[in-house]
Amino acid sequence: MNTPIVILDACVLFPAPLRDFLMHLCVLDVFQARWTNEIHAEWIRNVLKIRPDLTERQLKRTRDLMNRHVRDCLVGDYQFLIDKLSLPDEVRPVIYSEVNKNFKIEVSSRLGSNYPDEGKPIIVLKEVGVRNFLYMLILPDDEPFSDLREFLENNPSVGKGLNRVITDSETLAGIWNNCPLAV
Repeated sequence: MNTPIVILDACVLFPAPLRDFLMHLCVLDVFQARWTNEIHAEWIRNVLKIRPDLTERQLKRTRDLMNRHVRDCLVGDYQFLIDKLSLPDEVRPVIYSEVNKNFKIEVSSRLGSNYPDEGKPIIVLKEVGVRNFLYMLILPDDEPFSDLREFLENNPSVGKGLNRVITDSETLAGIWNNCPLAV
């Protein structure tokens, strides 16, 4: 089975926890990540605007490590295709490559939502098949955030790195009423 190719836009490379999570999924071959130098420039520029404690050198090191450890990640020679796309700026969920006739899915943050000043977002994933997931990004102002954070803090994390708790749909529904992923 071919691993899906996913273009990671700047809005998902900018929040470090989300970027780290997506890089972890890349290493596990859940999907093949792609990005451009322009995407790197955008997330680095935006981080520097709100994080004066970080330097451009530090972020370029992160960029270089990403490029080095994710195979075939850097997309180039695509500019000639941009003029052929006639999509509104807000509508870019799926881009069809005219070169190789493959669909590529662009993972994007919630439209109109900024990364929170306080509190890390929570990503809720539901496995719907082998290497197939539905996900929701829960921000600190969202209703289920505090209950989900309490659940994460009170249950043992699996694996290394990110705080990750594995549970079932029934437990999730008990924590988060009307959770769309608990169906």
